[in-house]
Amino acid sequence: MQPILETIEERYKRLKINDDIYATDVYVTADTGFACEDNMEYLHTNNINGYVPDNQFRSRDPKFDKQKEKHKRPSRSKNGSKSQFPASKFNYDPIEQSCECPAGKQL
Repeated sequence: MQPILETIEERYKRLKINDDIYATDVYVTADTGFACEDNMEYLHTNNINGYVPDNQFRSRDPKFDKQKEKHKRPSRSKNGSKSQFPASKFNYDPIEQSCECPAGKQL
């Protein structure tokens, strides 16, 4: 996160938009992928008003209780893999630019 925020700050200075963008009423937001001690410390140390949810926030928020039901993952076979044919089972014809599936149908 630090290099991103520093690049933004430098760009604002260079373009003469704002000499200290983070001293204004700017809110920095980021997704859970940026949630770590180092990033939180950087925001705090530099007095940047930032909001980064931790990657467990959905488990604590009752608004997300039914999310898993609503967005179910596709079912998997008993061995844990998706029931798909591997690419090696398809026959590609480079001259005709076509492919034949394991069931013998042209794609």
